Amino acid sequence: MAIVARRLPLPISFFEPLTVLQVLCEELRYSGQTLNRAISAYDPLDRIAYVTAFAVSSYSGMVCRKQKPFNPLLGETFDYVSNEGWKYHAEQVSSFHKY
Repeated sequence: MAIVARRLPLPISFFEPLTVLQVLCEELRYSGQTLNRAISAYDPLDRIAYVTAFAVSSYSGMVCRKQKPFNPLLGETFDYVSNEGWKYHAEQVSSFHKY
């Protein structure tokens, strides 16, 4: 499928209205809650459980995702500040196409 997608244009209906930069930010949405709890946990097993929950939580949003995100344009940026205060900045700095 990846080889076909590079050579044939895909219909716009195959894409969701987000770029890869935004999708990566969505995967970090629970990082403030779970990692702060891991830091404050006294028991090492609780810490590992919270870190594991953070690592697995990014896959929970992928279950409903049926469309492909747009590839970001060169120089495109995305900034986000959460209610908990963590900041996310992403920029597409290079594009490598192997044909």
